[in-house]
Amino acid sequence: MIFLIVQYDFSFDKFEKGGDRICRVVTNHDARVPFQLVNEVRNEVTGLDVAALLNRWDFEINMSIAKPGDVKPSVFLNMPNIVFADDNYFKLINYKWISGSPEYSLSQPYQTVLTEQSAKRFFPNLSLNDVVGKEITFNDTVHTIVSGIIENLKYNTDFNFQIFVSRATEKALIRRSLHDEEYIPPSVLFVKLSRNTNPEQIAKQIGNVYKLHAKPSSNGRFNLNYGLEPLSNLHFSKLYEGDSGPAKAYRPALCGLMVVAGILLLLACINFINLTTAQSSERAKEIGIRKTLGGSRKQLIFQFLSETFILTAISTLIFIFFAPLLLKAFSGFIPEGLHFDIQQPGVILFLLITTILVSLFSGIYPALILSSYRPIAVLKNQTVSGLGNTRRLFFRKTLTVSQFVIAQVFIIATIVVGRQIHLELNKDMGFKKNAIIYFGTNYRDTSTAKRMVLLQKFKTIPEIANVSLGGFPPSTNGHWDSI
Repeated sequence: MIFLIVQYDFSFDKFEKGGDRICRVVTNHDARVPFQLVNEVRNEVTGLDVAALLNRWDFEINMSIAKPGDVKPSVFLNMPNIVFADDNYFKLINYKWISGSPEYSLSQPYQTVLTEQSAKRFFPNLSLNDVVGKEITFNDTVHTIVSGIIENLKYNTDFNFQIFVSRATEKALIRRSLHDEEYIPPSVLFVKLSRNTNPEQIAKQIGNVYKLHAKPSSNGRFNLNYGLEPLSNLHFSKLYEGDSGPAKAYRPALCGLMVVAGILLLLACINFINLTTAQSSERAKEIGIRKTLGGSRKQLIFQFLSETFILTAISTLIFIFFAPLLLKAFSGFIPEGLHFDIQQPGVILFLLITTILVSLFSGIYPALILSSYRPIAVLKNQTVSGLGNTRRLFFRKTLTVSQFVIAQVFIIATIVVGRQIHLELNKDMGFKKNAIIYFGTNYRDTSTAKRMVLLQKFKTIPEIANVSLGGFPPSTNGHWDSI
Protein backbone atom coordinates (compact mmCIF):
# COMPACT_ATOMS: atom_id res chain seq x y z
CA MET A 1 0.00 0.00 0.00
CA ILE A 2 2.86 2.36 0.78
CA PHE A 3 4.35 1.59 -2.63
CA LEU A 4 1.04 2.48 -4.29
CA ILE A 5 0.94 5.83 -2.46
CA VAL A 6 4.57 6.68 -3.26
CA GLN A 7 4.24 5.59 -6.88
CA TYR A 8 1.04 7.61 -7.26
CA ASP A 9 2.51 10.86 -5.93
CA PHE A 10 5.77 10.54 -7.85
CA SER A 11 3.93 9.82 -11.12
CA PHE A 12 2.44 13.31 -11.47
CA ASP A 13 3.16 15.22 -14.68
CA LYS A 14 5.73 12.67 -15.85
CA PHE A 15 4.18 12.10 -19.27
CA GLU A 16 3.83 15.67 -20.47
CA LYS A 17 5.78 16.17 -23.69
CA GLY A 18 8.78 18.36 -22.93
CA GLY A 19 7.81 18.40 -19.24
CA ASP A 20 11.44 18.62 -18.16
CA ARG A 21 11.53 22.08 -19.77
CA ILE A 22 8.32 23.41 -18.13
CA CYS A 23 8.81 25.61 -15.06
CA ARG A 24 6.77 27.89 -12.85
CA VAL A 25 8.11 31.40 -12.25
CA VAL A 26 8.32 32.11 -8.51
CA THR A 27 9.62 34.82 -6.23
CA ASN A 28 11.22 34.36 -2.84
CA HIS A 29 7.79 34.22 -1.18
CA ASP A 30 5.08 33.56 -3.75
CA ALA A 31 4.16 31.68 -6.90
CA ARG A 32 2.45 34.67 -8.49
CA VAL A 33 3.83 37.43 -10.67
CA PRO A 34 2.37 40.73 -11.88
CA PHE A 35 0.22 40.29 -14.95
CA GLN A 36 2.08 43.06 -16.77
CA LEU A 37 5.31 41.11 -16.46
CA VAL A 38 4.24 38.39 -18.87
CA ASN A 39 4.21 40.63 -21.95
CA GLU A 40 7.67 41.95 -21.11
CA VAL A 41 8.92 38.40 -20.55
CA ARG A 42 7.57 37.30 -23.92
CA ASN A 43 9.18 40.26 -25.68
CA GLU A 44 12.53 40.57 -23.90
CA VAL A 45 13.49 37.16 -22.46
CA THR A 46 15.26 34.88 -24.92
CA GLY A 47 15.21 31.10 -24.69
CA LEU A 48 11.47 30.58 -24.13
CA ASP A 49 9.10 28.58 -26.32
CA VAL A 50 5.92 29.39 -24.33
CA ALA A 51 4.92 31.78 -21.55
CA ALA A 52 1.44 30.99 -20.22
CA LEU A 53 -0.42 32.94 -17.53
CA LEU A 54 -3.03 31.25 -15.32
CA ASN A 55 -5.32 32.55 -12.64
CA ARG A 56 -7.59 30.31 -10.57
CA TRP A 57 -11.15 31.44 -10.08
CA ASP A 58 -10.96 30.00 -6.58
CA PHE A 59 -13.73 31.80 -4.75
CA GLU A 60 -17.12 30.25 -4.13
CA ILE A 61 -18.32 29.81 -7.70
CA ASN A 62 -21.88 28.67 -8.39
CA MET A 63 -23.06 27.72 -11.87
CA SER A 64 -26.46 27.60 -13.44
CA ILE A 65 -27.20 25.90 -16.75
CA ALA A 66 -30.47 26.13 -18.66
CA LYS A 67 -30.83 22.84 -20.54
CA PRO A 68 -33.52 21.98 -23.07
CA GLY A 69 -36.65 20.65 -21.39
CA ASP A 70 -35.73 21.90 -17.91
CA VAL A 71 -38.32 24.02 -16.10
CA LYS A 72 -35.59 25.57 -13.94
CA PRO A 73 -31.88 25.91 -14.65
CA SER A 74 -29.65 23.24 -13.14
CA VAL A 75 -27.53 24.69 -10.33
CA PHE A 76 -24.04 23.49 -9.35
CA LEU A 77 -22.68 24.91 -6.10
CA ASN A 78 -19.08 25.65 -5.08
CA MET A 79 -17.52 24.49 -8.32
CA PRO A 80 -13.76 23.80 -8.10
CA ASN A 81 -11.01 23.75 -10.72
CA ILE A 82 -12.10 26.82 -12.70
CA VAL A 83 -9.27 28.77 -14.25
CA PHE A 84 -8.78 31.86 -16.42
CA ALA A 85 -6.56 30.96 -19.37
CA ASP A 86 -5.76 31.78 -22.98
CA ASP A 87 -4.37 29.92 -25.97
CA ASN A 88 -0.82 29.94 -24.54
CA TYR A 89 -1.86 27.49 -21.85
CA PHE A 90 -2.81 24.94 -24.51
CA LYS A 91 0.60 25.38 -26.10
CA LEU A 92 2.10 24.47 -22.75
CA ILE A 93 -0.08 21.43 -21.98
CA ASN A 94 -1.09 19.22 -24.87
CA TYR A 95 -4.82 18.57 -24.83
CA LYS A 96 -6.73 16.82 -27.58
CA TRP A 97 -9.52 19.04 -28.88
CA ILE A 98 -12.87 17.38 -29.51
CA SER A 99 -14.50 20.60 -30.65
CA GLY A 100 -13.16 24.11 -31.10
CA SER A 101 -9.53 25.19 -31.27
CA PRO A 102 -7.05 26.81 -28.86
CA GLU A 103 -6.55 29.81 -31.17
CA TYR A 104 -10.18 30.95 -31.12
CA SER A 105 -12.05 29.21 -28.29
CA LEU A 106 -10.65 31.52 -25.59
CA SER A 107 -9.88 34.63 -27.61
CA GLN A 108 -13.00 36.66 -26.74
CA PRO A 109 -14.71 37.70 -23.49
CA TYR A 110 -17.30 35.35 -21.99
CA GLN A 111 -16.02 32.21 -23.70
CA THR A 112 -15.70 28.91 -21.85
CA VAL A 113 -13.97 25.63 -22.69
CA LEU A 114 -15.05 22.44 -20.90
CA THR A 115 -13.33 19.13 -20.45
CA GLU A 116 -15.12 16.08 -21.80
CA GLN A 117 -15.94 14.95 -18.26
CA SER A 118 -17.46 18.31 -17.33
CA ALA A 119 -19.45 18.54 -20.55
CA LYS A 120 -21.04 15.13 -19.92
CA ARG A 121 -21.80 16.12 -16.34
CA PHE A 122 -23.42 19.45 -17.16
CA PHE A 123 -25.16 18.35 -20.38
CA PRO A 124 -25.79 14.60 -19.95
CA ASN A 125 -28.42 14.38 -22.69
CA LEU A 126 -26.47 16.17 -25.41
CA SER A 127 -23.68 15.05 -27.68
CA LEU A 128 -20.35 16.79 -27.17
CA ASN A 129 -20.66 18.72 -30.43
CA ASP A 130 -24.12 19.98 -29.41
CA VAL A 131 -22.73 21.33 -26.12
CA VAL A 132 -20.78 23.99 -28.02
CA GLY A 133 -22.83 27.18 -28.10
CA LYS A 134 -24.71 26.47 -24.87
CA GLU A 135 -24.77 29.08 -22.10
CA ILE A 136 -23.24 28.69 -18.63
CA THR A 137 -23.87 31.34 -16.00
CA PHE A 138 -21.45 31.88 -13.11
CA ASN A 139 -22.72 33.43 -9.87
CA ASP A 140 -25.95 34.55 -11.54
CA THR A 141 -24.27 37.43 -13.37
CA VAL A 142 -21.46 36.16 -15.62
CA HIS A 143 -23.00 34.70 -18.78
CA THR A 144 -20.61 32.68 -20.92
CA ILE A 145 -20.87 30.55 -24.04
CA VAL A 146 -19.24 27.13 -24.41
CA SER A 147 -16.77 27.52 -27.27
CA GLY A 148 -14.79 24.28 -27.10
CA ILE A 149 -14.52 20.77 -25.65
CA ILE A 150 -11.23 19.05 -24.80
CA GLU A 151 -10.37 15.55 -23.63
CA ASN A 152 -9.36 15.01 -20.02
CA LEU A 153 -5.68 14.33 -19.48
CA LYS A 154 -5.10 10.60 -19.20
CA TYR A 155 -2.19 10.73 -16.75
CA ASN A 156 -1.84 11.95 -13.15
CA THR A 157 -1.42 15.70 -13.19
CA ASP A 158 -1.92 18.77 -11.05
CA PHE A 159 -3.32 20.55 -14.11
CA ASN A 160 -6.72 19.22 -13.12
CA PHE A 161 -8.75 22.18 -14.36
CA GLN A 162 -12.21 21.27 -15.61
CA ILE A 163 -13.52 24.65 -16.78
CA PHE A 164 -11.46 27.21 -18.70
CA VAL A 165 -12.72 30.80 -18.91
CA SER A 166 -11.03 33.23 -21.27
CA ARG A 167 -8.68 35.77 -19.71
CA ALA A 168 -10.55 38.44 -21.64
CA THR A 169 -13.50 37.56 -19.39
CA GLU A 170 -11.41 38.25 -16.30
CA LYS A 171 -10.45 41.65 -17.66
CA ALA A 172 -14.10 42.44 -18.39
CA LEU A 173 -15.15 41.42 -14.88
CA ILE A 174 -12.50 43.62 -13.30
CA ARG A 175 -13.53 46.60 -15.41
CA ARG A 176 -17.16 45.98 -14.45
CA SER A 177 -16.56 45.60 -10.70
CA LEU A 178 -13.61 47.94 -10.08
CA HIS A 179 -14.05 50.32 -13.03
CA ASP A 180 -10.33 49.91 -13.56
CA GLU A 181 -8.97 49.45 -17.07
CA GLU A 182 -5.41 48.68 -15.98
CA TYR A 183 -5.56 46.45 -12.90
CA ILE A 184 -5.29 42.69 -13.30
CA PRO A 185 -4.51 40.52 -10.26
CA PRO A 186 -1.20 38.67 -9.98
CA SER A 187 -1.22 35.33 -11.70
CA VAL A 188 0.83 32.17 -12.05
CA LEU A 189 3.30 32.25 -14.92
CA PHE A 190 4.46 29.01 -16.52
CA VAL A 191 7.24 28.99 -19.09
CA LYS A 192 8.55 26.31 -21.39
CA LEU A 193 12.26 26.66 -22.04
CA SER A 194 13.83 26.14 -25.41
CA ARG A 195 16.06 23.12 -25.72
CA ASN A 196 19.54 23.39 -24.20
CA THR A 197 18.56 26.52 -22.25
CA ASN A 198 19.98 27.21 -18.79
CA PRO A 199 17.13 27.79 -16.28
CA GLU A 200 19.33 30.01 -14.10
CA GLN A 201 19.96 32.35 -17.02
CA ILE A 202 16.22 32.56 -17.74
CA ALA A 203 15.47 33.38 -14.08
CA LYS A 204 18.14 36.08 -14.15
CA GLN A 205 16.66 37.60 -17.31
CA ILE A 206 13.16 37.65 -15.76
CA GLY A 207 14.52 39.38 -12.65
CA ASN A 208 16.24 42.00 -14.77
CA VAL A 209 13.08 42.61 -16.80
CA TYR A 210 11.09 43.11 -13.61
CA LYS A 211 13.58 45.58 -12.14
CA LEU A 212 13.68 47.46 -15.42
CA HIS A 213 9.91 47.99 -15.69
CA ALA A 214 8.68 47.98 -12.07
CA LYS A 215 7.98 51.31 -10.41
CA PRO A 216 9.90 51.93 -7.18
CA SER A 217 7.88 51.82 -3.97
CA SER A 218 8.41 51.80 -0.24
CA ASN A 219 7.55 48.15 0.26
CA GLY A 220 10.87 46.80 -0.93
CA ARG A 221 9.57 45.31 -4.16
CA PHE A 222 13.03 45.36 -5.68
CA ASN A 223 14.10 42.81 -3.07
CA LEU A 224 12.16 40.11 -4.91
CA ASN A 225 14.32 37.33 -6.30
CA TYR A 226 12.88 35.47 -9.27
CA GLY A 227 13.48 31.78 -9.83
CA LEU A 228 12.16 28.82 -11.80
CA GLU A 229 10.47 25.89 -10.13
CA PRO A 230 10.53 22.74 -12.31
CA LEU A 231 7.29 21.00 -13.18
CA SER A 232 8.48 17.88 -11.35
CA ASN A 233 8.40 19.83 -8.07
CA LEU A 234 4.93 21.30 -8.52
CA HIS A 235 3.15 18.40 -6.84
CA PHE A 236 5.37 18.67 -3.75
CA SER A 237 5.93 22.41 -3.43
CA LYS A 238 5.25 23.79 0.05
CA LEU A 239 6.96 27.14 -0.36
CA TYR A 240 4.87 28.50 -3.21
CA GLU A 241 1.18 27.86 -2.91
CA GLY A 242 -0.13 30.96 -4.66
CA ASP A 243 -2.89 30.57 -7.24
CA SER A 244 -1.77 27.13 -8.35
CA GLY A 245 -3.38 25.58 -5.33
CA PRO A 246 -1.75 23.92 -2.33
CA ALA A 247 0.79 21.18 -2.62
CA LYS A 248 -0.77 17.74 -2.89
CA ALA A 249 2.08 15.76 -1.34
CA TYR A 250 5.10 16.23 0.88
CA ARG A 251 8.30 14.60 -0.36
CA PRO A 252 9.91 14.06 3.10
CA ALA A 253 6.70 12.37 4.27
CA LEU A 254 6.83 10.00 1.30
CA CYS A 255 10.48 9.22 2.00
CA GLY A 256 9.51 8.58 5.62
CA LEU A 257 6.80 6.20 4.47
CA MET A 258 9.33 4.30 2.37
CA VAL A 259 11.61 4.00 5.41
CA VAL A 260 8.67 2.71 7.46
CA ALA A 261 7.87 0.16 4.75
CA GLY A 262 11.48 -1.03 4.71
CA ILE A 263 11.52 -1.38 8.50
CA LEU A 264 8.25 -3.30 8.48
CA LEU A 265 9.62 -5.73 5.89
CA LEU A 266 12.83 -6.06 7.88
CA LEU A 267 10.82 -6.77 11.04
CA ALA A 268 8.79 -9.43 9.24
CA CYS A 269 11.94 -11.06 7.84
CA ILE A 270 13.61 -11.14 11.27
CA ASN A 271 10.47 -12.65 12.77
CA PHE A 272 10.43 -15.33 10.08
CA ILE A 273 14.12 -16.14 10.65
CA ASN A 274 13.61 -16.46 14.40
CA LEU A 275 10.56 -18.70 14.03
CA THR A 276 12.23 -20.90 11.43
CA THR A 277 15.44 -21.43 13.40
CA ALA A 278 13.48 -21.98 16.62
CA GLN A 279 11.52 -24.79 14.95
CA SER A 280 14.55 -26.29 13.24
CA SER A 281 14.57 -29.36 15.50
CA GLU A 282 11.27 -30.47 13.95
CA ARG A 283 12.99 -30.89 10.58
CA ALA A 284 16.32 -32.22 11.82
CA LYS A 285 15.58 -35.88 11.11
CA GLU A 286 14.30 -35.05 7.64
CA ILE A 287 17.57 -33.28 6.89
CA GLY A 288 19.64 -36.10 8.35
CA ILE A 289 17.85 -38.77 6.32
CA ARG A 290 18.09 -36.77 3.08
CA LYS A 291 21.81 -36.25 3.56
CA THR A 292 22.28 -39.93 4.41
CA LEU A 293 20.50 -40.89 1.18
CA GLY A 294 22.89 -38.69 -0.83
CA GLY A 295 21.22 -35.30 -0.78
CA SER A 296 23.68 -32.44 -1.18
CA ARG A 297 23.74 -29.20 0.81
CA LYS A 298 23.00 -27.18 -2.34
CA GLN A 299 19.82 -29.18 -2.88
CA LEU A 300 18.71 -28.53 0.72
CA ILE A 301 19.44 -24.81 0.44
CA PHE A 302 17.44 -24.65 -2.80
CA GLN A 303 14.57 -26.56 -1.14
CA PHE A 304 14.38 -24.23 1.89
CA LEU A 305 14.64 -21.10 -0.28
CA SER A 306 11.91 -22.47 -2.56
CA GLU A 307 9.64 -23.07 0.44
CA THR A 308 10.22 -19.52 1.63
CA PHE A 309 9.55 -18.17 -1.88
CA ILE A 310 6.27 -20.12 -2.11
CA LEU A 311 5.17 -18.78 1.29
CA THR A 312 6.03 -15.22 0.27
CA ALA A 313 4.26 -15.64 -3.08
CA ILE A 314 1.12 -16.86 -1.31
CA SER A 315 1.28 -13.78 0.95
CA THR A 316 1.54 -11.60 -2.17
CA LEU A 317 -1.49 -13.26 -3.73
CA ILE A 318 -3.45 -12.71 -0.50
CA PHE A 319 -2.53 -9.02 -0.64
CA ILE A 320 -3.68 -8.76 -4.26
CA PHE A 321 -7.05 -10.16 -3.20
CA PHE A 322 -7.43 -7.86 -0.18
CA ALA A 323 -5.82 -4.72 -1.68
CA PRO A 324 -9.11 -3.08 -2.83
CA LEU A 325 -10.64 -3.69 0.61
CA LEU A 326 -7.59 -2.25 2.37
CA LEU A 327 -7.57 0.84 0.15
CA LYS A 328 -11.25 1.36 0.89
CA ALA A 329 -10.64 1.00 4.63
CA PHE A 330 -7.86 3.61 4.50
CA SER A 331 -9.60 5.89 1.99
CA GLY A 332 -9.47 8.82 4.41
CA PHE A 333 -5.68 8.67 4.60
CA ILE A 334 -4.63 8.05 1.02
CA PRO A 335 -4.60 10.44 -1.97
CA GLU A 336 -7.87 10.84 -3.80
CA GLY A 337 -7.80 8.95 -7.08
CA LEU A 338 -5.39 6.26 -5.94
CA HIS A 339 -6.50 2.75 -6.82
CA PHE A 340 -4.99 -0.69 -7.22
CA ASP A 341 -4.76 -2.33 -10.60
CA ILE A 342 -2.49 -5.28 -11.22
CA GLN A 343 -1.91 -3.91 -14.73
CA GLN A 344 -0.62 -0.56 -13.48
CA PRO A 345 2.90 0.23 -14.71
CA GLY A 346 5.48 -1.04 -12.26
CA VAL A 347 3.09 -2.93 -9.97
CA ILE A 348 3.88 -6.41 -11.29
CA LEU A 349 7.62 -5.62 -11.35
CA PHE A 350 7.47 -4.29 -7.78
CA LEU A 351 5.59 -7.34 -6.48
CA LEU A 352 8.01 -9.71 -8.24
CA ILE A 353 11.16 -7.93 -7.00
CA THR A 354 9.80 -7.60 -3.45
CA THR A 355 8.81 -11.26 -3.34
CA ILE A 356 12.28 -12.38 -4.48
CA LEU A 357 14.19 -10.04 -2.15
CA VAL A 358 12.06 -10.88 0.90
CA SER A 359 12.40 -14.59 0.15
CA LEU A 360 16.18 -14.35 -0.13
CA PHE A 361 16.65 -12.14 2.92
CA SER A 362 14.36 -14.11 5.22
CA GLY A 363 15.21 -17.57 3.87
CA ILE A 364 18.95 -17.58 3.28
CA TYR A 365 20.07 -17.75 6.93
CA PRO A 366 17.67 -20.54 7.97
CA ALA A 367 18.56 -22.43 4.78
CA LEU A 368 22.30 -22.20 5.56
CA ILE A 369 21.79 -23.25 9.18
CA LEU A 370 19.44 -26.15 8.48
CA SER A 371 21.52 -27.48 5.60
CA SER A 372 24.67 -27.48 7.74
CA TYR A 373 23.45 -30.22 10.11
CA ARG A 374 25.69 -33.27 10.27
CA PRO A 375 23.72 -36.47 9.56
CA ILE A 376 25.40 -38.45 12.36
CA ALA A 377 24.68 -35.79 15.00
CA VAL A 378 21.08 -35.48 13.82
CA LEU A 379 20.39 -39.20 13.90
CA LYS A 380 21.90 -39.38 17.41
CA ASN A 381 19.51 -36.62 18.56
CA GLN A 382 22.37 -34.12 18.97
CA THR A 383 20.63 -31.37 16.95
CA VAL A 384 20.31 -28.98 19.86
CA SER A 385 23.95 -29.18 20.68
CA GLY A 386 24.72 -28.64 17.04
CA LEU A 387 22.94 -25.30 17.18
CA GLY A 388 24.46 -24.35 20.47
CA ASN A 389 27.70 -22.78 19.40
CA THR A 390 28.30 -19.28 20.70
CA ARG A 391 28.31 -17.49 17.35
CA ARG A 392 24.91 -18.82 16.27
CA LEU A 393 23.33 -18.12 19.64
CA PHE A 394 24.67 -14.58 19.62
CA PHE A 395 23.27 -13.96 16.13
CA ARG A 396 19.84 -15.33 17.09
CA LYS A 397 19.79 -13.23 20.27
CA THR A 398 20.75 -10.14 18.25
CA LEU A 399 17.88 -10.74 15.84
CA THR A 400 15.42 -11.26 18.70
CA VAL A 401 16.53 -8.09 20.52
CA SER A 402 16.43 -6.10 17.27
CA GLN A 403 12.93 -7.32 16.57
CA PHE A 404 11.60 -6.21 19.94
CA VAL A 405 13.47 -2.87 19.83
CA ILE A 406 11.95 -2.04 16.45
CA ALA A 407 8.49 -3.06 17.65
CA GLN A 408 8.81 -0.91 20.78
CA VAL A 409 9.98 2.09 18.76
CA PHE A 410 6.88 1.78 16.56
CA ILE A 411 4.61 1.47 19.58
CA ILE A 412 6.16 4.50 21.32
CA ALA A 413 6.00 6.56 18.12
CA THR A 414 2.34 5.62 17.63
CA ILE A 415 1.50 6.67 21.20
CA VAL A 416 3.33 10.00 20.84
CA VAL A 417 1.71 10.85 17.51
CA GLY A 418 -1.71 9.80 18.85
CA ARG A 419 -1.33 12.14 21.83
CA GLN A 420 -0.24 14.99 19.54
CA ILE A 421 -3.29 14.51 17.33
CA HIS A 422 -5.52 14.36 20.41
CA LEU A 423 -4.01 17.67 21.61
CA GLU A 424 -4.59 19.32 18.23
CA LEU A 425 -8.23 18.23 18.17
CA ASN A 426 -9.13 18.89 21.79
CA LYS A 427 -6.97 21.79 22.99
CA ASP A 428 -8.95 24.62 24.56
CA MET A 429 -8.70 27.54 22.12
CA GLY A 430 -10.28 30.01 24.55
CA PHE A 431 -13.53 30.29 22.58
CA LYS A 432 -16.35 28.08 21.36
CA LYS A 433 -15.30 27.45 17.78
CA ASN A 434 -18.35 25.28 17.06
CA ALA A 435 -20.55 28.38 17.11
CA ILE A 436 -18.41 30.46 14.73
CA ILE A 437 -18.79 30.48 10.95
CA TYR A 438 -17.30 32.68 8.27
CA PHE A 439 -17.71 33.30 4.56
CA GLY A 440 -16.05 35.47 1.96
CA THR A 441 -17.33 38.44 0.02
CA ASN A 442 -16.21 39.66 -3.39
CA TYR A 443 -12.83 41.22 -2.68
CA ARG A 444 -12.91 43.01 -6.03
CA ASP A 445 -15.90 45.05 -4.83
CA THR A 446 -14.22 47.89 -2.94
CA SER A 447 -17.45 49.48 -1.72
CA THR A 448 -17.22 49.81 2.08
CA ALA A 449 -20.86 50.91 2.27
CA LYS A 450 -22.08 47.55 0.95
CA ARG A 451 -20.12 45.70 3.60
CA MET A 452 -21.54 47.90 6.34
CA VAL A 453 -25.07 47.25 5.06
CA LEU A 454 -24.34 43.53 5.16
CA LEU A 455 -23.03 43.88 8.70
CA GLN A 456 -26.15 45.70 9.89
CA LYS A 457 -28.44 43.14 8.25
CA PHE A 458 -26.76 40.31 10.13
CA LYS A 459 -27.04 42.18 13.42
CA THR A 460 -30.82 42.16 13.04
CA ILE A 461 -30.98 38.35 12.97
CA PRO A 462 -31.90 37.16 16.50
CA GLU A 463 -29.98 33.87 16.20
CA ILE A 464 -26.67 35.70 15.65
CA ALA A 465 -25.00 36.74 18.91
CA ASN A 466 -22.21 38.78 17.32
CA VAL A 467 -20.84 39.60 13.91
CA SER A 468 -17.72 41.34 12.64
CA LEU A 469 -15.82 42.10 9.47
CA GLY A 470 -12.21 41.03 9.02
CA GLY A 471 -9.52 39.85 6.68
CA PHE A 472 -8.34 36.28 6.27
CA PRO A 473 -9.43 34.07 9.21
CA PRO A 474 -6.55 32.22 10.92
CA SER A 475 -7.74 28.84 9.66
CA THR A 476 -7.28 29.90 6.03
CA ASN A 477 -3.55 30.59 6.43
CA GLY A 478 -4.18 33.54 4.12
CA HIS A 479 -2.04 36.59 3.60
CA TRP A 480 -2.02 39.75 1.57
CA ASP A 481 0.97 41.32 -0.05
CA SER A 482 1.87 43.74 -2.81
CA ILE A 483 3.80 42.46 -5.79
